[in-house]
Amino acid sequence: CEFLDSKGEAAFEKGDRSWRRWECFLREWGVVGDPFLDSVTSNEERVLLARGYVSYHRSFDFNPQGEATSKRSKPMVSATIRDAISSVASTFRKCGRSSPFHLQNGVHDTGSIHPRIRLMIRGYERNDPPPRRQKAVTPAFLLDLVNYTRGFSEWAKHTADLIVGGYFFAMRACEFCRTEKPGRTRRVTLGDIVFRDQDSRVVAHGDPKLDEKAMFVTICFTDQKNGTKMERRS
Repeated sequence: CEFLDSKGEAAFEKGDRSWRRWECFLREWGVVGDPFLDSVTSNEERVLLARGYVSYHRSFDFNPQGEATSKRSKPMVSATIRDAISSVASTFRKCGRSSPFHLQNGVHDTGSIHPRIRLMIRGYERNDPPPRRQKAVTPAFLLDLVNYTRGFSEWAKHTADLIVGGYFFAMRACEFCRTEKPGRTRRVTLGDIVFRDQDSRVVAHGDPKLDEKAMFVTICFTDQKNGTKMERRS
């Protein structure tokens, strides 16, 4: 498969969300209008702020503006905190600043987290609940599903085809079927699927020789919230 857009709107929003929380945290600590800590020259103070943000991020729920609203009933897991640190550090580096979460001796660009912050996260990891792992669906299972529905009605065969197609394109269930809880991405319709022949010419859905002519297929996914589109081609 070819992913035409490797970083979607959700990924950008995730980074922006972490940065908004960082700015609100600094304001609460009295650092106003200086999100890159240009006025904080002491490495000890920078690390102290970074550690405070880690603890702050683990302990509170936040509104869309990044302000802490209430204490969490369950602390945020360490993997999410690592993502937040990475997002904030990335913004520092993109603007030519050194990350306060990483070593400042020239190693910070390699992603080496400061030992004091690493110890905090390791402590959180020990208290995190065990991950809820699910067994992967194997290709053999999907093939058995298709074979099983051969003796059933057409709707059952179409359902099996949808499931196999959904797994092939790494789709969420809400993107190819109706689910109890709607997902962020709008459900795909026939209008979102484009078939092309060997010369990249569009092949109509109703073409009687579609299975012979179609060499490529493109699926367009649309974010329900802001209409952002992302295409995947195979």
